[in-house]
Amino acid sequence: MIRDSFNQVYFQFISDVQRAAFEITENFQPEGITQVEYGVLEFLYFFKGHLFDDIVRDLYLSHYKGRKVIKSLSDKRYIEARPFDKDKRKKVYHITRKGKAKLDACFFQVMKNVQTSHDHLDEETLKNLIECMNYISNKLYK
Repeated sequence: MIRDSFNQVYFQFISDVQRAAFEITENFQPEGITQVEYGVLEFLYFFKGHLFDDIVRDLYLSHYKGRKVIKSLSDKRYIEARPFDKDKRKKVYHITRKGKAKLDACFFQVMKNVQTSHDHLDEETLKNLIECMNYISNKLYK
């Protein structure tokens, strides 16, 4: 019984987290970058070089959308492709200095959006949310 309740709340939580991530990154067009492009840049910044298949799998992109985004970021010189050591036919994608600069420029917009997403919450609610998020991060996924 408790497992069923947990599963229902868990899936709602995951949906809410995905919606929040979408909302805090939705204003990037003035910066000349889409939400998906921002996600790929952020992924490559934090997790260094990755193969195309890793990027589309980990970011839940279709291969078609992934190819479009990778091409767009490559054309803008935000990422670069290097040969994969184990198989020269494959490429490993890395963020460039220009890509890091774009990510930094967008980060301020992200932080502004994060701030406005919880401005309406009181201190006690924020404290409870921090405790819950820390618990989830430390217990559920470690």
